[in-house]
Amino acid sequence: MAFAIMSILQMTNLNDDILESDIGMYTNLHGHSIYSVLDGFSKVEDYVLRCKAMGMKGVCLTDHGNVFCHYDLWSLCKKHGMKPIFANEGYVAPGSGLVKEKIEGEKPAAHIILIAYNDIGYKNLIKLTSDSWTKFKYYKARTDIEQLAKYSEGLICTSACLGGVINQKFMSGRLEEAEDWAKKFKSIFGANYYLELIYTGMDKEQIPANNFLKELSVKLDIPLIITVDSHYTYKHESEFHRALVSINTGSSFKKKREVKDGELTDNNKDTDESSMFYTKEHYYLKPYHVLAEHFNDSYDLEAFSNTNKIAEMCNVNYVVGKTIYPQPSKDPVNDLRIKGLTFIDEYSLQNKFDDVKKQEYVDRLEYELDIINKMDFGNYFLVVEDYVNYARSIGILTGPGRGSAAGSLVTFSLGITKVDPIEYGLLFSRMLNPGRAKLPLVELPGYPLNKYKDKRLDNVSPN
Repeated sequence: MAFAIMSILQMTNLNDDILESDIGMYTNLHGHSIYSVLDGFSKVEDYVLRCKAMGMKGVCLTDHGNVFCHYDLWSLCKKHGMKPIFANEGYVAPGSGLVKEKIEGEKPAAHIILIAYNDIGYKNLIKLTSDSWTKFKYYKARTDIEQLAKYSEGLICTSACLGGVINQKFMSGRLEEAEDWAKKFKSIFGANYYLELIYTGMDKEQIPANNFLKELSVKLDIPLIITVDSHYTYKHESEFHRALVSINTGSSFKKKREVKDGELTDNNKDTDESSMFYTKEHYYLKPYHVLAEHFNDSYDLEAFSNTNKIAEMCNVNYVVGKTIYPQPSKDPVNDLRIKGLTFIDEYSLQNKFDDVKKQEYVDRLEYELDIINKMDFGNYFLVVEDYVNYARSIGILTGPGRGSAAGSLVTFSLGITKVDPIEYGLLFSRMLNPGRAKLPLVELPGYPLNKYKDKRLDNVSPN
């Protein structure tokens, strides 16, 4: 039935609510796609086309705690002639993200919007997102103030929705703490920190929060923006989104929270807070004239303008089709040479090579390094060395190496492989040569052994 309804709707003009006067008036910097799992219903292409119809300066999606949509966003913006703006809505811990225990009177994570405006910012966004899952996760994949300060370059930060830390402090009556947090963010991001005004229909909470943010903006000289916090693209998609939220929260689809006189009705108290998204008139991607009904003073006009300013500022060179790996060394070939020559000295002594035999190894090393240097793959070998050493340190047997990698003296000297390519007449060109313009493949079949359960590990050399 749902698909039938959608088919009928798709035959109509879904953007007929957009007026000519709406075109180019703002760029939404807070929106969720289907990649906000069980919380967002917007299909990426629908969202891109809606933004284009409104004449927005770019398309920004801020999915919860992840960057899963970024490739789709880039490819579909490219298809439809729009600028992708790469961001996410993350979470910030009340204190150190390393302390994973509840703090009295605090939520374990509050919302925060991060937007990359250049290539450095995008790398920092990825770093913060990755660390939020691997280092600081507690209830939510989160970061903390110290981490934000470390990786703030190239990023724009906003205060987010009612779930943001400043709004949370305000709503609990802790105004000084709210102001202190605003000062913290400003000290980190400077002019790239913005206070975010949103209208949700929840007048009792949202309007006082917005008014407080306006006062804070004047007091601390922090600029404002206006966003929608969309969770679906079109107004009619509210019911589909409600189904997602019901699955997410385990609440009954039949029970529906609505806004009445600026407050949520209390006929559904057994549902999660996120059920507030059931209010269909407020969580779709609204045209400017709809927002202007609620935002129409001098502060608001500037706040709308700031969204376009941010969009124009964002220019990330999103690289597709090129393998990007860590760069552990500024001069990787020289590092490989030092490691290789040191190995050859020790290996020659061990095997009692004469000078002629030893020179054969030195010449082979230089030959391989020359090709590696020309193809700019030096750091790749250092990265492989690093993860092989790590695997062995935790009890994973990597084997002697297989395939073309066994033909490299460089991999042999680094301990990546255990086969002497000169002794067995193996060719480096099978692994890497100027006519093969792609990363070499190092095949290392792993055999994990649990050191706590399998005593065989005690009798196995990690090397």
